[in-house]
Amino acid sequence: MVEQAIYGVPLVNGQPNARARVLAHSPGWSSDAVTTLMEDIPLSPVPADDEAGSQACALINQPDGGALVSCAHYHQGNPQQPIFHCAILAEPLQDAMASDLHSLFKLISLMPRLDGETLPALDQPVPIRWTAEREVAAVRRVMDSMGGDIDRLLALLDALLDERGLLVRHFPGNLEARLNMMQALLLLLPRSARGHISFSTHAPDAAAQQPRLIFSDTRQAGERRIIDWQAWQAEQPTIASDYPLYLRSLWDGELSHLLKIVQVIDQPPLQSAAEPLQPSLARMVRRHHIDSAV
Repeated sequence: MVEQAIYGVPLVNGQPNARARVLAHSPGWSSDAVTTLMEDIPLSPVPADDEAGSQACALINQPDGGALVSCAHYHQGNPQQPIFHCAILAEPLQDAMASDLHSLFKLISLMPRLDGETLPALDQPVPIRWTAEREVAAVRRVMDSMGGDIDRLLALLDALLDERGLLVRHFPGNLEARLNMMQALLLLLPRSARGHISFSTHAPDAAAQQPRLIFSDTRQAGERRIIDWQAWQAEQPTIASDYPLYLRSLWDGELSHLLKIVQVIDQPPLQSAAEPLQPSLARMVRRHHIDSAV
């Protein structure tokens, strides 16, 4: 089972109260624990005229393993009443769902009916079975949105792997487009590395070290690498880190061939979220290059 909670600004005398709090939670997740995780979550609804258009999601890795996942929206489009539906994933479930973001966020995209302050725990989601054709379609959809340019797609992967974190500004797509992008990038990573990727599809600022990727139009980027999406489309894509450079060296024009390589390159697999991602991927590249030469 998966513990869930609703956090947000309640109505008091028919008007939004200025202070957010836990509105309901399942028995295995205390109100204090939910508050601790949600008070500073780098996620906010998107300014929009309606509730659906304001939706945003985040996946935040936790120091002791596992992840916090949350979807946010403005209740009935009211910018004074942000509401967050969140769940906590144990590490094995996070690893299993890291390759299936749409199923993961579907788990918490529909608000449960509130009847008091107690919610039932959620049924554990079952990730879809990714066929080779489905993987290719998911990655191709994003690559096609970049004009079919594999260099630009791998340059984006390179930016995602930057240990400083990545801020993407002025991205034109809605929540679905942002999740599609994240899904494609995850499919380009070895399976054991996917659970290391955290993100927020809309954040008020980029001050937090987590998550690794933030979509936000904030001017405050901290130490993060910045991609201004509109300007970046006109720039020459650059790739600097070992893993995407290795994928580029193996590119023969067929996504299906590249994704098959990604499936077998996962040696030695990452064992801990504390392992730096770029050096671990560089070790995988060296191992695969040696094995391929034998």
